[in-house]
Amino acid sequence: MIELGLVQAFDVLKIEPIISYVVVQILGTIMTFAGNKYWAFEASRTGRTVTEGSRAAVVFGGSFVLNTGLSSFGSYGLHLPPLLAFLGSQAVVWLSWNYPMNRWWVFRRTEIA
Repeated sequence: MIELGLVQAFDVLKIEPIISYVVVQILGTIMTFAGNKYWAFEASRTGRTVTEGSRAAVVFGGSFVLNTGLSSFGSYGLHLPPLLAFLGSQAVVWLSWNYPMNRWWVFRRTEIA
């Protein structure tokens, strides 16, 4: 919700969509890492914060490129409103990249033998 509000606010302020996509991706990633670690994947006590943070940075890099590229294509290529372009890219990237990478690579559970 915060991300959508920011994209909409930047649009109202006539800020170029690509700038809003970049700013929102950075802020969203910080919030998402904390939420994933401490709530979604229950990884708060793994003792692997540095490893998880490093892996999350790789996932963020891919997500950043995909979301910014797809959102920009939607805005500039398909002439969609920035909010709609952002929502579409978020859905595609979350389902195909962010969730699978976070679930099975960044915060994967290790079995104790």
